[in-house]
Amino acid sequence: MKRPSYSMEQRGETYHYCFYYRKKRFRGSTKESDIERAKAFTEEKISQVLRSATFEGDIPSEMSASQLFEHYIGRKIKIGRAIATIQNYENYAKRFLDFFGDIKPSELNEFQIEAWRDWLLTQRVTAKGKYNNLAKKSVKEHLEWLSAIYKSYHLMNPCRTVERPKVSDVEAQESLRYYSPKEINQLLLKAHELNCLEKKRYGKIIANEKL
Repeated sequence: MKRPSYSMEQRGETYHYCFYYRKKRFRGSTKESDIERAKAFTEEKISQVLRSATFEGDIPSEMSASQLFEHYIGRKIKIGRAIATIQNYENYAKRFLDFFGDIKPSELNEFQIEAWRDWLLTQRVTAKGKYNNLAKKSVKEHLEWLSAIYKSYHLMNPCRTVERPKVSDVEAQESLRYYSPKEINQLLLKAHELNCLEKKRYGKIIANEKL
């Protein structure tokens, strides 16, 4: 992979860097007044960008959807994303592959993404014991997830101009989960137990102070 060249500009007492990678400009302050340290800072910045854009030596724009999704989800697992979130990502990836096949996401345009959006709105799923079309809120989350992947790997993002499904207040309210009476009682019991423990701890502190 060809390493991008860069330019340095002194502004006041510090040096600022600027370089281009895959048609995207990266610039900022090195916070260094010494030119050699500023160059070293910029070289490390370029290395960070290159590392984030590689997966087993492959260039993101040449990677298939399954490769790109596997890498992206793997990164999210490493930083501790919740299991439910990872499961959602895997479902989004499966629906992408069901519609497009294992193509290169870098080759898609906004019209193809719109076609996927419209297809998602027709998909039937079981939720809360009911068999309905995939919720607009969920379809919107599919698009946001895919858009985040394009941004993460510095690829041209066709999702940027795709209109998201409009979610009404009623639909948004229906997507909320409410606690059952049993769960509320369990929460109240737990809160009572914690309150008792706190009172005991406070009592011990007061007793020690009197000694």
